[in-house]
Amino acid sequence: MFALQQMSLVHGKFTLNRDSSLPIHRQVENWLREQIKSGALPPGSMLPPRKELCDMLGGINHLTVRQAMSSLVREGLLFSVQGRGTFVADEKKKTLRVALVLPNLEDEFTRVIADAVQEYFEQQGVEEGGEPRIRSVIFDSRRDAQKEIDNIVHLEDLPLDGAIILPVSFGVMVEHLARLKADRFPVALLGQVPGIQFNSVTSDDYDGGYKIAEHLLKKGRKRLAWIGNKGGSFSLAPRFEGYRDAISDQGLVYDKSLVCDLQLPTPQSPYEGAVHAAVVELMKRDSRPDAIVCSNDLEAFVCLESLQGLGIKVPQEVSVTGFDGLRHAQHCRPALTTIQTPMRQLGCEAAKLILAAMENPEAPARNVTLPVSLVVRESA
Repeated sequence: MFALQQMSLVHGKFTLNRDSSLPIHRQVENWLREQIKSGALPPGSMLPPRKELCDMLGGINHLTVRQAMSSLVREGLLFSVQGRGTFVADEKKKTLRVALVLPNLEDEFTRVIADAVQEYFEQQGVEEGGEPRIRSVIFDSRRDAQKEIDNIVHLEDLPLDGAIILPVSFGVMVEHLARLKADRFPVALLGQVPGIQFNSVTSDDYDGGYKIAEHLLKKGRKRLAWIGNKGGSFSLAPRFEGYRDAISDQGLVYDKSLVCDLQLPTPQSPYEGAVHAAVVELMKRDSRPDAIVCSNDLEAFVCLESLQGLGIKVPQEVSVTGFDGLRHAQHCRPALTTIQTPMRQLGCEAAKLILAAMENPEAPARNVTLPVSLVVRESA
C-alpha cells in the first residue's frame, strides 16, 4: 500500500488519452516509469497487486497492465519475485541478462548449443567493475513439456532482457510465443514457428533428410523405412519431408506402410521402447525394409541395438542412418552414417540474433538457415 500512496501523492491519478496514437499499454508504461524516475515509487517499494493497480488506472484490462509492467521489467526498472509481487529495482542494471530456455541439458545436442551461446557471450567482454556484459540464465525443462511451457510463460516476470528458446514441440506453446512477440519481448528461436515471424536460426533439415535418403537409394536400397515423429517438432517434420521427396524423385513409390510414426507426446518423451517396438514390427514383415532412416541419432542407436538383438546384420541385411552427428555416432558398432548438424554454429548464430534483437527490438525478424553435411560410415 506504501507504493500506492506514494504514487497518488506525487503525480496524481493516471489519465488515459484515448485520442493518442500511443497504445494504452505504452501510456501505462510511461506513467509508471514517471513514478519511478520521480521517486514516487522509490527503490525497493512494491507495486500494488495487479487487480488493485488495474482499478487505480481506471479499470484498464489486466493484460494491458501486465504488458506495461513486463516492459519495465525488461528495462530493469522493475523486478518480480514469484509469490511476493513486483518491486522497483535499486538501479538500472548494466549487465544484460538472457534466458536460455532448453529442453534437456543432459542431451549432447542441447548442451553443445548452450556452451556455444555462453562462450559467445563471454567474448563480448565485461563492464566496469568486472561484471560480464552479458549473463545467461539457464532454464532446463528436463524433458518436462509442462515445465518448458511454464518457463516461457514466466519470462516476462523476471529481470531479463531477452531469451533464446529451443522449443522441441509446439501445440499450446505457440500461443505463449505469440504473446512474447506481441509484447515485443526480444526472442531468438532455434527453429521456426509456423505463422509467427521470429528471429530464428535452424539447420537445413529438409536437405538433410533428402541427402540421407538419396545416399541409401544410390547404394541400391529400395525399401526405406522411417522411424521417428513425423511432426510436432520444428526439425523433424522437414527431415521427414526430405526423406519422402527423395524417394519420389528417384522414381520409386513412396510406401506409407514403411513409416513408423512414434507419435510421442513430445520429442523429449522416452523413446527407447517405441523405437524397439517399431523395429520388431518392421522385421516381422514378409517384405521388410532394406534400410531404416531414423529421425535422429539417439533413435538410430536404439535401432542398431534392436537389430543386433534380433540377429539381423547391419548393413549387410539392413542399413541404418541417423541425424544430428552426435559424438557416439562414430564410436558405436557399426559406426553410424548420419547427417552432421552444425550445433556450435547454431548456438553462435542464436547469440548474435538475440543481441541484435535487444539492441533494436523494432528491426524486422531475421531467419538464418545453416547447411548440413552427410557423414558416411559403416552402417549404411
